[in-house]
Order: sequence, then structure tokens, then C-alpha cells
Amino acid sequence: MKETIYTIPINDAYDIKCGCPICTIEKKLETESLEYVMGAAMMEPDVRLETNRLGFCEKHFDKMLTMKNRLSLALMLQSYLTDLIEEGGVRTLSPTNRLADDDSCLVVEPTREAASDLMRASGLMDVLIPRGGAGLIRHVVENATVPVIETGAGNCHVYVHSDADLAMAENVLFNAKVSRPSVC
Repeated sequence: MKETIYTIPINDAYDIKCGCPICTIEKKLETESLEYVMGAAMMEPDVRLETNRLGFCEKHFDKMLTMKNRLSLALMLQSYLTDLIEEGGVRTLSPTNRLADDDSCLVVEPTREAASDLMRASGLMDVLIPRGGAGLIRHVVENATVPVIETGAGNCHVYVHSDADLAMAENVLFNAKVSRPSVC
């Protein structure tokens, strides 16, 4: 076959000589598309808005969750939540907008007053796990009327039970020790 710019991917797939060349092309296109979406594309607000409008299938969203660069997912979520808030689809929690029975809310105002509202939400909040400096943790422990798991400032230990699913435990351990170490 004469090689032209549009036949290069096809020739490359046949050159591999490992399985179906169409499957090879499909996998390469899928991988490159996911890398593009999880890369610079999501830095553009208009791309995020269009992405939120169209969405992703479960298969590809799950693949995005396993990729290393999750900033794009955070940006998608941020623009999605902003849209929901502006449309009135999510109730936000602030000092002037308190929790009520059977409420779901999003804390968008990270003030002591909003945090105190959560700390006193007995019967509405199951548990609080403060993550941050010693001052924040002490404030939550001293002021909360809901159960608190006090993590302590500094080292946070993670234990794996001998009967645990080790693949899942590996993911949990990696997340616990590598994701956002600045908050510990």
C-alpha cells in the first residue's frame, strides 16, 4: 500500500503483527483521546462546559479515574458543580443557609461558621474526619456535637487486615499516602 499521511496509522497497526490491526488502531485512538481529554484540553473552560453537557460513558469515565493526571477530572467537577449551583440544583451551605433534615449540601464557603454548622449537625451528619493542621483538628474535637474521628497532626498510619482484598488495599494505601500529602 502506498503510504500517505492518512495511511500511516493503518500501516503501523499492520506492522505490529500482533493481533487484529483494527483493534490495535481502536486501542491507540482510545488511549490518545483519553490522554488528550485528561491533558491540556480540560484547561479551557468552554471545553469543560461542553464536556459537562455531553458527558462520558461509564467505561471511559472509569478509565479516566485510573489515569495519573486527575486535575482534569477536578476541573470538570468544579465547572459541573458551578453550573448546578447557578441553576439552583444544589443547595449550598453557608452561615446564612443552614442544614435541615434530609438535606444534601455542598460546602462552598470554607469558613469557621460553615464548618461549625457541620460540627453541630447531630442526627444529620454521621461522622467528621478533620484533615489538616493541629489547630483545625483541636477546634473540631472541642466544638463538634457529632462523632469525630481524630486523626491527629503528623503521621497517619494505615493498616491492612490479613483478609483484605490486597489489590484494593494497595489502591487505598497509595491514595492515603501519596494523594495530597500536604493536608496531613
